[in-house]
Amino acid sequence: MITKKNQLLFIFLVLPLIVYWIYIGFVHELGLKSLYLTNLKDIEYFPIVYALSEFKLNPSFLENLNPNGLIGFPMLPLIIHSFFYKIFGIYSFVLLEIIFKLIFFLVLIKFLNEIFIKSSKSLLFIFLLLIFIEIGNFSSSYLNIILLQNLIYTLTENFETRFPRPLISGIVFFYAFKVLSNFEIQKFEKKYYLYSIKLGLCFGLLLNIFFYHFVNFSFLLFVLIVKQYFNYFKVNKYFIKNILCSFFVFFLFFLIFYLQQYYIEPDWAERLGVISITVQQKLFVLFYYFRSLVRIEFLFPLLISIILFINSNYFLKKQNLKKKNIIFYFIICSIITPIVFIFASPKIVSLHHFIHILKFSIIFYIFVESYELISFFLSKIYIKRIIKNYFIMIVVIVFFIVGFYNKLNIFNNNLDNFKDLVSTEKYLLKENIKSKKLKLFTNDPAISNLWLNYNNRGLIIPHGFITSLKNDQIEYNFINSMKAFGLNNDEFKKFISFEKSQYRNRFFMYVFNYRYLANSLVTYSPLSNYDDEMKNKIINTSPFRVESQIVPNDEKEKFLKMFNNHKINKSLFPDYIILKLEDLVNELPIKNKIFELIISNNTYKIYKKS
Repeated sequence: MITKKNQLLFIFLVLPLIVYWIYIGFVHELGLKSLYLTNLKDIEYFPIVYALSEFKLNPSFLENLNPNGLIGFPMLPLIIHSFFYKIFGIYSFVLLEIIFKLIFFLVLIKFLNEIFIKSSKSLLFIFLLLIFIEIGNFSSSYLNIILLQNLIYTLTENFETRFPRPLISGIVFFYAFKVLSNFEIQKFEKKYYLYSIKLGLCFGLLLNIFFYHFVNFSFLLFVLIVKQYFNYFKVNKYFIKNILCSFFVFFLFFLIFYLQQYYIEPDWAERLGVISITVQQKLFVLFYYFRSLVRIEFLFPLLISIILFINSNYFLKKQNLKKKNIIFYFIICSIITPIVFIFASPKIVSLHHFIHILKFSIIFYIFVESYELISFFLSKIYIKRIIKNYFIMIVVIVFFIVGFYNKLNIFNNNLDNFKDLVSTEKYLLKENIKSKKLKLFTNDPAISNLWLNYNNRGLIIPHGFITSLKNDQIEYNFINSMKAFGLNNDEFKKFISFEKSQYRNRFFMYVFNYRYLANSLVTYSPLSNYDDEMKNKIINTSPFRVESQIVPNDEKEKFLKMFNNHKINKSLFPDYIILKLEDLVNELPIKNKIFELIISNNTYKIYKKS
């Protein structure tokens, strides 16, 4: 049943989105397809959705080339998008953004109702939190306050509509809180299979949607079991049936996860930044982790959360303590879990996710407790009066104005790039590129998304994250393209920065993603293969920074040798070349006369093979 509060929530969340899309679509006369493919946050995921819609689990995005291994990114959260994309095309992303955003906040309300008891308080909390984020976004763009920027960034990362995280993962995150806030071992001693199914479903989804959430919540579940074990534990036939029920549901999801990881393409895992880790490296990471925990920017919020926990449990002593404490227990588990994981796991990847989850958990708990503390000093009559009168309406209006302004400001800052993208789309449509076996060379994810959206699968070099190709296949296509463009030895050396290393070269990150990881924990090559400036940067870079990417000198020498010995494969010549200029650190000259320069603007250069 749709209540008035849910209707208000719908207006609060959806109206700014609808007005935003109408405004940029009609006022600026920009096409929805190219525009959304650019505005889609984490646009690298779109090709995976496209591949799944074509029933491809090992995409190469090249005709007659079918890799054996699978990509390792969890496919389960992308299945719904791929299904709807097959039916409605790119327009499905707009629809699903609205639907999943509503589901996200409805699940959040259900969990908050466990804490605040009254749905009106939960709704007001969400309204105030979102308006705080929007005002914070507005303020941080004018005020250079690092603390505020970090706070707003953490909240935005967990409440925005970025696909698939947190748009989908956030739903499961708060659903897990809802399920575990009602965890009692006694339930397993009774004929209560529905909760057992929910528990198995919850952890199965966590495993397949965001592994780091699964690890943290698994440890939280372990703590809850131990906490209740001595008081409530009793084995009977219902207990065994409930356990088996939960395990069976979880096992179905575990099987999906296991099979995908078993058949993963090892080179894809390398491009994701997966590394094997020695005991000595584990100790180094743990030392760095402990050092991070005692920094003031982390220690101070943690101390505040501990004080609020003590005040809530030993002074206020409200009835809903058990439900609210689940967040604090999660914080404690999130501190311990990385330690256990680093010790137990032979491989690690993107450990910074543990840090981000911990930071958000602390901030969210502080917001919940602070809201409870303030409302404690206000009479229930006054709270009702606030909700009943015009306060919510004022909040909605302020949220709409500030939120719309923030979105519009971001859009206007990139308006020239958007217009150039739309011009590119119009040119390609004029060329009638739909559903043809044409090949494209590009260094821009938005252009490759646009290409795939018009059912062209020929990407000479797809983004390293989205393809199951082996590294040597990608290298071959890269070198063949450089030869096809007519580069000589010196021009190739300049393009790959042979004489001087570069930090986070965007072209190589597009091609190889996180393959050339270089931080204080691990480097792709021995440290001697980096110049002195990069050595100092590497030594001082956090082991949690997977984005730290530097192509070592020996790898460049390998590329140069491959370039000099390569025999051109004309079947891999692109039909179109679309270069995003700002993502090319060094110039990429197209000297082969078979490629004609058609369009040149501030964003792109477009060549067509004659």
